[in-house]
Amino acid sequence: MPTSRFRELIGIPRRSYVRWQACARRGGSAAKGPWPAPVVDALEPLAAKYAADWPAWGHRKIRWLLQADGHDVSASSVERALRQRDLLQPVDYQGERREHAKARKAASATPPTSANEVWQLDFSEYDHDVGAGRGPVG
Repeated sequence: MPTSRFRELIGIPRRSYVRWQACARRGGSAAKGPWPAPVVDALEPLAAKYAADWPAWGHRKIRWLLQADGHDVSASSVERALRQRDLLQPVDYQGERREHAKARKAASATPPTSANEVWQLDFSEYDHDVGAGRGPVG
């Protein structure tokens, strides 16, 4: 079977087929990572320290902390460093936190039916006074 027909049959571009063929003739496979990452390796202990100090924070906030302390790092480098130590937050951890907050709010949203059932006070109506600089209303 001609090469062109074989490539069409399996849907491989000509350039990819030629590259794979050349690699097979050399007797090896294409070099694939892991590539050296000196920036991430140098950053890893410091990022891990920040992640241990603030475990609920993700790689973006940790990056801003590092930059505030004078380290010139990118968010992707911090993410890679935290991934190497398995310190990244789960993918949907914010969604989980929101669901827990909704459940807490729903549990405390029912009004008390007797005098001794009040265990939490809601001062949300006074929040606008605090922001205006007048302080809480007594």
